[in-house]
Amino acid sequence: MKSVGSRLPQLGKSGQAAAWEGEKADGSADDNTSNLKSASVRLEKWHKMTDVGKKVLSLDLANLNLGQNAAVSIAELYNRQKTNVKHITLQDNPNFGSESLKYVLMCLDNQCALTSINLRNIGLTNQCVSLMIKAFYQLPQLSSVNLAHNHLNEEGISLFSAFLKTNSTITNLSLAHNKLKDAGAEELAKSLEFNTSLQQLDLNTCRIADAGAIHIGLMLANNVGLTSLDLNKNPVTEDGVNAFAEVIQRNTGLIQISLSGVEKMHLERIAKITRRNKSFVGELVPYKLDREMQRLYVQQHKLEVANQQLHDLHAETARIQDQAKNIDAEFEMERQDINQRAKKVVEIMDFTSLTIQELQRKYKDLEAGGAREKEAKEQEIQTLTNKLDDTTRDREQLEQRAQKIQEEYNAKTESRDGKAKEIQDKIDATVAETQALNAQFAETQAKIAEISQKMQELEAGGEA
Repeated sequence: MKSVGSRLPQLGKSGQAAAWEGEKADGSADDNTSNLKSASVRLEKWHKMTDVGKKVLSLDLANLNLGQNAAVSIAELYNRQKTNVKHITLQDNPNFGSESLKYVLMCLDNQCALTSINLRNIGLTNQCVSLMIKAFYQLPQLSSVNLAHNHLNEEGISLFSAFLKTNSTITNLSLAHNKLKDAGAEELAKSLEFNTSLQQLDLNTCRIADAGAIHIGLMLANNVGLTSLDLNKNPVTEDGVNAFAEVIQRNTGLIQISLSGVEKMHLERIAKITRRNKSFVGELVPYKLDREMQRLYVQQHKLEVANQQLHDLHAETARIQDQAKNIDAEFEMERQDINQRAKKVVEIMDFTSLTIQELQRKYKDLEAGGAREKEAKEQEIQTLTNKLDDTTRDREQLEQRAQKIQEEYNAKTESRDGKAKEIQDKIDATVAETQALNAQFAETQAKIAEISQKMQELEAGGEA
């Protein structure tokens, strides 16, 4: 593991405690200066002990209003004494927080002698659980963990439960005053069903209701390690307690169960179970043998799982080896194919090179023999260019002549159109005049006819 110096801010020895003295996590002045001075004095004392080669077995910094700025000095000190320190107590420093704890957790590795860590009421949240689990995995002697009075909920407990499922060193765990609720209790119960190392579990005031209590009870029916369980101040109803008492009848290990706020008769049922289990202690009775058998069955189950995993790993290894052989064979075939293609490419390149050389030779011959032809072509081009110039001039002249003819045509057309209009006007006038004359002629004919009629009438009257 990397040294803490590569990840933490560097402080001088005289400033390791003073760097945060008199400040809270937010950097403001702290009223409780006596506590801070006490912490500073302790850290300075421990640093001096380290300097002279003395061992520090316990770091007790409880209830000192430590903030984030204290973390660097604590981590630096612990990193120097990690092979000696067996106990760390940071409880009741609510401003310390997850971010500060990360500095300490980053110092933990398999060289640490730590057996207990008390993180009660330090403002711990879910965001630090993964790093905490990673650190705890590297502590071979860790037996006591106190995470009470923090801000963990079912999500954080679910992560921590997965760690407990495989842990075999922790014997005492407190999760009191965290928001486990029924979901968190269920995850915890699943992880502890086959855990044989944990002996004392504190779930006081964790908002566990009937469903969560029943899950814990079902776990206790198979668990052979727990001897003490605290479920005080959880909202478990009478029905929940009754169901809990029913499912733990098979348990032979619990000798102390704490449940508050329930009727005496239910507590008496649970008390009978604990008294019965106490009677097993120190006596070679069938129950004790049964408990040992259960433990052995659990160990056997773990061994079978491990053997199956080992078998699966062997099978996977064989499969990977077969794949590797197939890949090698395919690679060899591909390599041979590439070599053949490379030979063909070389042959093509050689042929191309010869062809290029031949073309270059022909080009030189053409270049040497084509100078005269080039000159003749240039003269021919010049002649054609001259002809083109003459033709261009002729075309321009023709265009000018055509334009002049067009203008004359347009003028004649305009004159013709004017005369035609004049003639048309005369024709129109003549037609109008003719029509008028025709009208007069018709009128005259009518009058003549009328006069003729009268004359005929007069002639007819004279004869009479």
